[in-house]
Parts: sequence; C-alpha cells; structure tokens
Amino acid sequence: MLEVKATNDFVMTPLNDWAFEVMCDACSIFDEYWLESGTILGLYRDNDFLPGDHDIDIGTPYVENIKYDLPMEFIKKGFLFGRYTEIDDKIQQFVFTKFGNLVDVWVWYNEGEMLENVTELGLAKQPYSLFNPLGKYEFKGEEFSVPNDIEKYLEVRFKDWKTPANGGMKWDKYASFLS
Repeated sequence: MLEVKATNDFVMTPLNDWAFEVMCDACSIFDEYWLESGTILGLYRDNDFLPGDHDIDIGTPYVENIKYDLPMEFIKKGFLFGRYTEIDDKIQQFVFTKFGNLVDVWVWYNEGEMLENVTELGLAKQPYSLFNPLGKYEFKGEEFSVPNDIEKYLEVRFKDWKTPANGGMKWDKYASFLS
C-alpha cells in the first residue's frame, strides 16, 4: 500500500544557483550517504547538474528511527520538510527543500547482496558491492560519497548513461534497476 505523508507542497522547478550549497548542506547531515540517480549522472558525465534537473538525489541506508530523526536534522539545517513516502511499511523517500531546491532522499534496505528500495512501480535493486565501501567524488572542491564504481552504477541505473536524453528523463523509463 502506498502512503504519502505531506506537510508542504513544493513546485518542481529546475535547480537554481544555490543547488551546490544545498547539496553540501544536505550531505553534511548524514553519517552514510551517496549521491545517486540524475545527480551523480550529471556530475560525473557533464561535471555539472543536468540541465533542467529539478532535484538533488541522495541515497542512504535504512537506520532505526530514520522516519523521525532525519526530518529533524534537515529542519535544523534550515530545510523545509515536504513529505515522506511509505510503501508496504517501508520508507521509500523523503523530500526536503531549501532556497527553492528539492532534495530527494532515497532509503535503501540491505537485503544481503542487494540494496532494495520499494517504489510504486516495483522493487528497485542495486548490488550492495557498489556501496561497500563507498567511493569519493570531488566536485567544485568538495568531496562527496558516491558508489565505488560510478560507471557500473550508472549502467545498472540507466543502461545507456553516456548519451544525454533529449527533453529530460522520465525516471521510470530509464530505471533499468526495477524488478
């Protein structure tokens, strides 16, 4: 069952000039995180955020009390809490915003050799080995946690990640990691 808890409605607009600072602030909250999806795709392939991208994507492993603790930590850093989504009693994601930039935090569950995230379209799976240990990627002089083999991650996530999609990406169309 899909359950969405919303406290604010946000308009999805392209990332603005504050995106880098917002990403730094968001990442500083976590003990363990990684940049993922369109965020790492843009930074790795284009050395910038993707044109027209409307959010910063961060992955994190599930930890006890994340439903309560994570929103409080973001609020302390000046973010607005948008919502969290639960599917079958598992948290899928949180959404926050700061200075007009959305931050999606995807919660991944360790299921042995795979990390799993429940989505409305099915179960997303990624090899745990891509995140253990995490790699590092430098962008604008700051170091961020990323999958340890970015190209392998991008192949799992997008298949043909080297060719920019015309007109932006519809995430589920390019979600080769859904089962």
